[in-house]
Formats: sequence, structure tokens, C-alpha cells
Amino acid sequence: MNDLMIIKSSRAEIFNLKNKLAKLDIKLFKHLDGELTDAEYKPFKEERAALRVRIRELETIIAGGK
Repeated sequence: MNDLMIIKSSRAEIFNLKNKLAKLDIKLFKHLDGELTDAEYKPFKEERAALRVRIRELETIIAGGK
């Protein structure tokens, strides 16, 4: 895959990951409002953290830091 294709696919993946993060926002708000316990929120928190890690990895690739 050439650099342009890598950048385009990375941007597309970032877009999708950010959409997933946005969909998980409701769980965060429910947790903050006390509707979810820490234990109930934990898997969502871990998923959000993993999504952010992947976004940072892709941003590094786009910036040329492969």
C-alpha cells in the first residue's frame, strides 16, 4: 500500500473510531449521573481508552511517524 492509501485508510478509520467514541458518550453521561455503577461502566471506559489509543496510533502514522 502506498503512503497516500495508508493516509486515506487511516483517516477513514479515525472517523469510524470517533463515531464509536461519540456513541459511547451516553454511557459516560449515565455513569456521571449515577445511572451506571463503576463496575457497569468499566467495560465502556476500557473500550473508550482503547479507541483513543488506536486513534493516536493512526494520527502518528498520518503525521509520518509510522
